[in-house]
Amino acid sequence: MHSPLYSVSLLVLGLLAMGACGESGSLPEDPDRASPAGPSLAAAASNSWSLKAALPTAACAASAVSVANGAGQSFVYAFGGRRNGEPDWPIEVYNVATDTWVARKTFADGSGMNGVVRIGNRLYYSGGWTTADDRFGNASNHLFAYDFADDRLIQRADLPFHNAEGTSGAIGGKLYVLLGICSGEGWPAPGYCNGPGGLRRLYRYDPATNVWAARASAPHYHAGGGGAGLNGKFYVVAGE
Repeated sequence: MHSPLYSVSLLVLGLLAMGACGESGSLPEDPDRASPAGPSLAAAASNSWSLKAALPTAACAASAVSVANGAGQSFVYAFGGRRNGEPDWPIEVYNVATDTWVARKTFADGSGMNGVVRIGNRLYYSGGWTTADDRFGNASNHLFAYDFADDRLIQRADLPFHNAEGTSGAIGGKLYVLLGICSGEGWPAPGYCNGPGGLRRLYRYDPATNVWAARASAPHYHAGGGGAGLNGKFYVVAGE
């Protein structure tokens, strides 16, 4: 079961190129930040940071997951995010060995998705804001399985709620999604809330049957938090 490494790696992408997400497109200067001479590709020492190639286009609210192929090569797949006011963006792949990014032909629509998780030979992601410049605009209830070998998206059964900024993990070949912020633009239609608000609902998806099942709700809200499946449990940390 690969989900612990793959799910947690969505947090790592923030180190690569998530800086420019404000209206001005830049962040305030950090007085503690040293000016690096450039990225170093030398082997990193234990318990240290090293600068790697940034995303071709700066983004925030993107999702990412790491994948190792049969030959032992490692890659990071980046999905969506808010970039230059565009609502969708090509799926981009980072090659760890060469420190380079390549855009795939397939586009992932949205930002603030419920994370990305590998199950078998597909990467699963759900929910997310469908507009690039409005965090509390329309949210999706779609679930997609990305076949990374063939570079294609396969739409699967919809989530019970339109939501964004949730977190996901995999246990025993099944996908677990703790919902984040409920979307209210379709109220009172089923699957919407009476205005944007937090959700504590947890759902399990079985790829074999293409069916969602409700599980015990979380005791707290975790919109924008992180999560991963580990040793038969779904761990969730932080959030709003």
